[in-house]
Amino acid sequence: MTPIAWIGAIFGGAAGALLWGAIAYFTGLEVGYISWGLGLLVGYASKFCGGKGKFQGIVCAIVSIASILGGKGLATTASLQNALKEKLPSFYQERVHDARTYNPAAQDIEIAQFMIEHAFTDHKDATTISSEEVTEFRRTSGAALEKFAQTMPELSEWLNSPEVQEIKEATSSLKSVASWTKKSLGAIDWIFGGLGVASAYQVIANQGDDGSEDDDEEDDEEDVDEDHANGNDHDGD
Repeated sequence: MTPIAWIGAIFGGAAGALLWGAIAYFTGLEVGYISWGLGLLVGYASKFCGGKGKFQGIVCAIVSIASILGGKGLATTASLQNALKEKLPSFYQERVHDARTYNPAAQDIEIAQFMIEHAFTDHKDATTISSEEVTEFRRTSGAALEKFAQTMPELSEWLNSPEVQEIKEATSSLKSVASWTKKSLGAIDWIFGGLGVASAYQVIANQGDDGSEDDDEEDDEEDVDEDHANGNDHDGD
């Protein structure tokens, strides 16, 4: 594969992945069949730049796999960000309620019960929460609730706070996106992803090394023409 054909395949894959992410972000739809079109885009972009032959087809298949994974990751990131935007106002209301009801002067058992009632722990029984856990809660989450209660920011202020920025960063982290991408993979993703990879290969592999789309058919046609010509010669004799 010539360097420009490599560039064509990579460019096609990158453009398709970005388009997939943009569709998910602006429409809220995360459609798996886009991966088929992405594979075709990789193949035809390489073909346009001179790619041909089975080896080049394999390269395009590999590029399409990377592009499909990248596109799926971008689409998942966009879906997570959209979901977070919708949930942040309710998170704010919960934060306000937590801050108003938290009493830092309460006894450890009361703090433990608060942690359960406000979903700061997975424990179901306050007596099973250790004093070390309560102390850690007071130092971290409890201190944050005290600070929130003192300032009590409006929703618009809170949305621009470091706390929300941390939530956004955690949501869009590579580990988080990879985890959600893995969870969201379904039969449709595997089917159309496979079709995309196969299409990227076929578009280039069907191009003969000399640039023809079907060498075998052309050879057969030449053989038929030659036989026909020989037949005419015998008829003349």
